[in-house]
Amino acid sequence: MPKRTHEEAMLTKQQIMDAAYKVFSEKGYDKTSLSDIAREAGVTRGAIYWHFEDKAELLCELIRGMAEKHNLAGHLRRAADPEETDPLGLLKQWMLQHSTLEAQKLFTSNLGLVVRAVFDGTETENALRERVHEMLLERDQILSAAVVNAVNHRQLPSNADVELICSFLTYILNGYCNVDRFGFRAQDQENVYQRLVDFCFDELSQLKRRSSVRRRGSALGLAHLQLS
Repeated sequence: MPKRTHEEAMLTKQQIMDAAYKVFSEKGYDKTSLSDIAREAGVTRGAIYWHFEDKAELLCELIRGMAEKHNLAGHLRRAADPEETDPLGLLKQWMLQHSTLEAQKLFTSNLGLVVRAVFDGTETENALRERVHEMLLERDQILSAAVVNAVNHRQLPSNADVELICSFLTYILNGYCNVDRFGFRAQDQENVYQRLVDFCFDELSQLKRRSSVRRRGSALGLAHLQLS
């Protein structure tokens, strides 16, 4: 049997991811099997295992792909680059990107509901929980590095409380991404969110360390998809 080219392998992987998007959206995570995805993609289960360890890895790869497609992660990664001269500006763009029409369509799509169920813990497969936890930790580390980068570039004071700032931004983002879920969406919600983000970034420099206080725990990891 001739060896597949890299291009052919990538094409098969994309077929699998497209099929997974469709089946997860229709059936949810728990009710979807790899056989369902293989049938929809027109490939064997073995072909799926060639590219993905299991169903959990496939969903997480799909989440990352959607975040990239809707630019829900790029600004954050760039903000963490030590060579970036405006990390705070990119952090603000990252926050605001979640209010775009494209992002809102993703959050309210069937796949968005599946992802929300994963983050809510209603999808209970251990392998999936572990991978989602790893994704959140990775995102939290990038966010923390971005805030430290803003300190290093003197956009924030040297005694800025990095953990508190990360928690603050995460709470704001998480709240916005859940307004539809709880029925709190206000008229002209996007403008309200932008004004709120403007206010938050104007006040970030006020969040400074208190040497006598050592907090336990963090709000990091609570934001939606993020997809971010």
